[in-house]
Amino acid sequence: MNKGPLLFFVVIALSQTGAWIQQFSHLRWEWFRNNQWFNIIFLGALLGAGFVFGARIGYDTWGSAWKVRLLQFSVGTFVVTFMNFLLLGEGIGTKNMICIFLSFLIIAIQIFWK
Repeated sequence: MNKGPLLFFVVIALSQTGAWIQQFSHLRWEWFRNNQWFNIIFLGALLGAGFVFGARIGYDTWGSAWKVRLLQFSVGTFVVTFMNFLLLGEGIGTKNMICIFLSFLIIAIQIFWK
């Protein structure tokens, strides 16, 4: 069994979660508000590595940079939705539900359309 797709989704989901923390943690936690350089230098380097390795895994798996980029974007939409709801208490309105549905549709097209 090819573990490339699963590994890709795990690495990208973790990287997208880290990107959410880097971008929005200062809204939730005072420590991040007072330590912006930690976000910029430390998390930036780790997240950059995560996205590069995730892209490599995806490209090695599917052989298409387009597919990898669209999947990364769609996974990011799901992660941001979940993190905003969980940690910032933001609801999911109609506009956001449509975007989530479209992200799901993008993933389905990229995975199942040959």
